[in-house]
Amino acid sequence: EIEKVRNRRRDRELHLEEMERIRAEESKMKELEHYDEWARKEEAFHLQQQRQRSAIRLVEGREKAVDVLAQNILLFGARNNEDEENA
Repeated sequence: EIEKVRNRRRDRELHLEEMERIRAEESKMKELEHYDEWARKEEAFHLQQQRQRSAIRLVEGREKAVDVLAQNILLFGARNNEDEENA
């Protein structure tokens, strides 16, 4: 009878360890999903800020070479879109 109790206790401990491992794994997966979402938002925010800084420099006449390049791409891209719509 003592042996049965020991076996049940061991089985219960193994079950609890397995449950804890599963919880930890699920928690890790949720954290990774949350981090991926945060990283995408962070990247979008930095891109928006970069565009705003570029626009401000262009307006104030302090443009850098990359600002002029971006402006030309936007202008020619807009023209190409208009040409495609007119065709």
